[in-house]
Amino acid sequence: MPKIDPDEIEMGEILGRGGFGYVCKAIWRPKNRQVACKVIEISSESSSSEILQRSFLLELAAYRELSGAYILRTYGYGNRKLPATHSHGPKTQFLILMELMGRGSLQNLLERQPHKLSLRRKLAMSRQIASGMRRIHQHGMVHRDIRPDNILITDDYIAKIGDMGIARSLDPSGQQTQIGCVEFMPPEFFIGASSDGHVKCDEKLDIYTYGLTLNQLFTEAMHDFRFAAPLPRVTLTKTSPIFYDEIILRCLDSDSKRRPTAVEIEKTLQFYEEAFLGTMHSDSYSRMNTKQKDQVFIEFYEKNKIPIQRFVKEKFPQE
Repeated sequence: MPKIDPDEIEMGEILGRGGFGYVCKAIWRPKNRQVACKVIEISSESSSSEILQRSFLLELAAYRELSGAYILRTYGYGNRKLPATHSHGPKTQFLILMELMGRGSLQNLLERQPHKLSLRRKLAMSRQIASGMRRIHQHGMVHRDIRPDNILITDDYIAKIGDMGIARSLDPSGQQTQIGCVEFMPPEFFIGASSDGHVKCDEKLDIYTYGLTLNQLFTEAMHDFRFAAPLPRVTLTKTSPIFYDEIILRCLDSDSKRRPTAVEIEKTLQFYEEAFLGTMHSDSYSRMNTKQKDQVFIEFYEKNKIPIQRFVKEKFPQE
């Protein structure tokens, strides 16, 4: 991944803000390309400056190692010193140039276009997210923060996994320090923390967060999370009309060993996609509104669910 001169980047509209920085539209002048620029500003006087700088370098390392059709593409990085002003001391600004995703995050898309996406399109997006997750796991990594805010959508409704800021390579002990959004964390996260703040986790954590993301995609309703003893309680406020039993509930199994793999999820969704292609390309389907398309898809799903489940179980025997 090339290092880029920050002066080659023309900053534009801010797209979103996080705890330690922001993302904005930008023009990469030498390429005359519109991009998204992630900006992290670290105060030289901050006690957390070393941790934040290390997080930036780890994110770069993750993007260097990972590439794929459904992982956010990264073009380069840069950094520069910012002098002290009357409002703050000296800072270091770190930049990552990424592809600009025209429809923003999945979270924003569902909020801006409620009930506009057909179940067939949501199926395609679900498979794309699973494909990106499978790619991450095949590289011996765990993302740890797969959720609608970190799924980015192109103008053509292709879903890609972004924000590799806390992705980590799996170590033999599975001990990790940083976490993702607490509301999406699985039960083992809350019972596995050690006294020094380390949490035992593996790729099954991603499967759990994917399950919550999948249900939210299909229902357009966020799950309910409440702290309780001995474990926080997660309740699905609405249940998906498709893939609820065969994928979503299995992803959310309290026993992480019983959750499916990313490969199994990807292949299962791919089977449904391929089986529905004929209907999708028919003239009658193309003339339907979203509600009519969804009814056709649910009928197709109910008709094909048992034979596809049987086929999947033969290919991926469950323990």
